[in-house]
Amino acid sequence: MAAALGLCAGAGALADGAVTLASGVALQPLSAALDADVQALRLRYLAPEIGAPGFDLETLSAGMERLCRDAATGRALEQGALIIISISDRDVALGTMDLDAVQVFQSFEFTGDDCIWSDF
Repeated sequence: MAAALGLCAGAGALADGAVTLASGVALQPLSAALDADVQALRLRYLAPEIGAPGFDLETLSAGMERLCRDAATGRALEQGALIIISISDRDVALGTMDLDAVQVFQSFEFTGDDCIWSDF
């Protein structure tokens, strides 16, 4: 799936489809879906290490911006489309709650050639 999405953040896409961020955090793609109703591309990743005690979630910030840029490259996204990235320490079904899960969400607005941080 990573190759199909064009994801190569930081150290790049690995042979098994995993992506390694510049921070060294390895992500396993869970799903990618275009939600035409709200003009949003939703990208979900698994990174068990973010659930470790003391893990600094701020280290994911720059990597999420790069994931957005890489995901938008070569896609027919309209200017103003949202790209929503989620990274969790376990697979949580979209739209459900798991109080034990560590999850990070970030949305970006696609400007046609870049991703700009956006508030939900």
